Amino acid sequence: MNLFAALLMIAAIACEVFSYWGLNTVSGRSVFDEMAGMIPLTAAPVGFCFAAGAVVVWWRNRRAKKDLSR
Repeated sequence: MNLFAALLMIAAIACEVFSYWGLNTVSGRSVFDEMAGMIPLTAAPVGFCFAAGAVVVWWRNRRAKKDLSR
């Protein structure tokens, strides 16, 4: 399960980097000009949800391992 949490965190970082590129750089804004940046704007909360999911998965896995060691 820690692999799944790591993959979720990598996806979250990728979404946040894409969002930053699409909204805050000249080349990113020129690519997404006809859609008014809707895709990069949506990538930011999706990345946050992935990061929150990764934290929850990691925390539950750690708790499960701790309970098994008793």
